[in-house]
Parts: sequence; C-alpha cells; structure tokens
Amino acid sequence: MPPDNHYSPVRLIQKDALRFQDVEVFRYDIFSEDLSLTVGYCYLIGNSPRQDDTGNIGYCIDEKYRRRGYGKSACRSLLKLAGIRGMSEVYIACRTDNRASERIIEYLGGVLAGNTDAGLLLWRIDII
Repeated sequence: MPPDNHYSPVRLIQKDALRFQDVEVFRYDIFSEDLSLTVGYCYLIGNSPRQDDTGNIGYCIDEKYRRRGYGKSACRSLLKLAGIRGMSEVYIACRTDNRASERIIEYLGGVLAGNTDAGLLLWRIDII
C-alpha cells in the first residue's frame, strides 16, 4: 500500500461483529481523527475472499464529507485489519459509474478482476 500524506486520517470504531453461517462481518463507524464527526460507515467481511456483489470491503461516506480523503483512509485501515485477520487478498465491488471509488481502489493497488453477476466492477487488492 503506497504511503500517503494527502488523506484525512480517520478512526474506525467497531459497531458490531456478526456471523452468518461461516461468514464474519465486522461493521465500523468512520469518525474524523479527533472523533468530532461521524463521516460514514464501512465493513469488512473477514474470513474468505468474496468474489460476489458484496466483496470483502464496503464503505459509504456521507455526501457532505466526500472528496476529503475519508474513504481512502477508511479503506487503508480496513486493509490493515484484513491483514491482521490473515487475509492475503480482498475484493471490492463497485458500480461502473462510481469513478471516485475506482480511484480509491486503484490507489490502493486494486486490479480489475471482472464483473459480478449484478454487473458491478470487481476489484482484487493483494495484501502485502
């Protein structure tokens, strides 16, 4: 993952951890670094590569806080958490018209792996 001094640091605070059959889902609220703002939420499906419409990582930044680096910072944190969980790769699915997410995924080293059954772009990121 490239070093970056041009993103907004965030703090992820775990909201809950869920298990559906053999799938673990960890949900987080995304806060500004000083914890004064909740800027969005994200999740990590953390025990296997997900080459489907959900991927392993998902995030949503509230519209008024977009284009400030929060999504990039949250994804960087989720990749670190995935590595701690022993994952060697993750998948992220995004709409074909979501250029902002594509830029974040490409920045993080994502490689286009194909399309999902729902027509979303599916990206793979290797965790080093």
